[in-house]
Amino acid sequence: MPQVTENEDGTTTYSINSAELRRLRDLVLDRVPELKRALELAESPEVRTTLRFVRSVLR
Repeated sequence: MPQVTENEDGTTTYSINSAELRRLRDLVLDRVPELKRALELAESPEVRTTLRFVRSVLR
């Protein structure tokens, strides 16, 4: 977990263990293909039409 330090001058310092940072990087990189597919789906005309319909029903 990142360590958050509030400094006396009012600034904040964040520190993170490099092993944790590598794990986070690996997790994000593993998810990139899934995120790209989700973005492509969200941008598709069919999904946009469906969302407009749902939005109109909820108003």
